[in-house]
Amino acid sequence: MNKSDVLNIFSENYAKEYNERFLLEPFSKVSSDFELSVLKELISSESKWLDVGCGTGYFLSHFPNIKRAGFDISPFMLEEAKRANPDAIFLEEGDCRNEYPEWNEQWTLVSCIWQPYTYFDSFSEFEILIDNMINWLSVGGDLFIPILDMEDIRFGQIVTYEEQVDKIYSGIVQVNGFIWTWIEEATNNKHYCGIAPHTEHVIRLLSPFFETVELLRYPPYYEGWVSRKAVLAKSKTSKNETQQAQVIRHPVPPPFHKDSEEKTLLTTSEQFITDRQLIGELFRRVKSGRLFRSILKKIINR
Repeated sequence: MNKSDVLNIFSENYAKEYNERFLLEPFSKVSSDFELSVLKELISSESKWLDVGCGTGYFLSHFPNIKRAGFDISPFMLEEAKRANPDAIFLEEGDCRNEYPEWNEQWTLVSCIWQPYTYFDSFSEFEILIDNMINWLSVGGDLFIPILDMEDIRFGQIVTYEEQVDKIYSGIVQVNGFIWTWIEEATNNKHYCGIAPHTEHVIRLLSPFFETVELLRYPPYYEGWVSRKAVLAKSKTSKNETQQAQVIRHPVPPPFHKDSEEKTLLTTSEQFITDRQLIGELFRRVKSGRLFRSILKKIINR
């Protein structure tokens, strides 16, 4: 997506509602709380932390008095971030595909929690982001990046990252990622042709630069639901093509809801909508005329 389309999505109202819609409603809060628990393990009083695509600054705001900074492409998201983090080193507009050499080796932790790479135009741009994050880290530093992959978008569909093909056109075939589009029902915003990197591709990109690379698994909301993934690369070293990181793959933790009898009560998206979102959606439908058109259609079809 081009920058103007992204900025149109992340409007002033969208930024104000973002935390409640995507971080604090019950389903998403399981992921947000897990990410906060990972950050708490990584951050100390000596940390210097850069959050790439920092959004509303929600995660940064949980660590006051820590040296921390962030940047984002959306000025409205940054307004929320500045209100939540008045003591941050800086919170400024920026594009994570840019190098910013003045930040090289300046940070003990670099994170990219908000998946801004979704809006990139190609997977090569995602690889630029990974290179930048590695460059910004000091030696010994850690990199944390949650991943949105195929299994999150299409429940239960897992695609092998790399296969050896021996018939006719022989060679190695890699599936580096996927392209997807989301049209929001509540706002009609179109997140067009988003980038979803294959988790194994992310591990492959990071392994030459760190002592360990961990594949973390989120608690599923219910038993049998998808367990999201994040990659945590620890202890940056100098690049060594022959010495790859130790890869640690964590098991899926127990589900957040352990009582399967409750599963049928909370399976529709309506259960996760806050009162504020519901009122906002009602107002938008009345203002646009959608509500009256729907009522009229139902009357005509009787």
